[in-house]
Amino acid sequence: MNNFIGITERGDAALDDGWVDFVYKKKLPTILITKNAPLLQSKHPDILSQNIILHVTCTGLGHSVIEPNVPDPSEIITWLTGVNEIYRKKLVLRIDPIFFGTTWNEFGPKILSLFDVADQLKIRCRISFLDLYPHVRKRLENAGVHFFYNEMHAPLESRLTFLDKIKTLHPFLNVEVCGEPGMPCTGCVSEKDLEILGMEKIPNLSMGGPRPGCKCLAIKRELLTNKKQCAHGCLYCYWR
Repeated sequence: MNNFIGITERGDAALDDGWVDFVYKKKLPTILITKNAPLLQSKHPDILSQNIILHVTCTGLGHSVIEPNVPDPSEIITWLTGVNEIYRKKLVLRIDPIFFGTTWNEFGPKILSLFDVADQLKIRCRISFLDLYPHVRKRLENAGVHFFYNEMHAPLESRLTFLDKIKTLHPFLNVEVCGEPGMPCTGCVSEKDLEILGMEKIPNLSMGGPRPGCKCLAIKRELLTNKKQCAHGCLYCYWR
């Protein structure tokens, strides 16, 4: 029995094919993460029929100065809408990162509309808030994006209030929180993912990773070797 789940957290699965052999030759369970699902599927038309879970990252910021080379959110929404209902159980709409900067008035409505899409299509949804590393803050402030707090994480009260608002607006939407200190979190590798990927539950498996608040089951294996920013060029990227 295979005890590992491959994952592409280090880069973007649509831009880096380092995961392909793991999925297509070894036929092993994998979680793919991408901001360009249409491109991923154009390169691998049968990807949703493989033993994968696809995290479709969409922040509402695509084609902006913050995400200059990421598709416009409308393109991602159109793609999601076109996915066969049978395969939607393999999808996770990943709204990550969310941040409360001076762009909120411009992008806030787009971000909130993504939860409408997840609710309407009955897709799992994961959220996380910006990790404001010093080099990330500098990039964003140079682009005219400023913040009302100086810490790495937005104030816990602000994060909890946002989550409560989403739960009020969408009481039946499955919203998972990823790696947020002080908040109830669900790992992106959880027992639910084991079930979807056809894996047996592994008793007494440890949880957590290097990121504070991580609740992933300790069986994920990074498949990408990239150690630099990908071609999407997002200003909030943790790579320097």
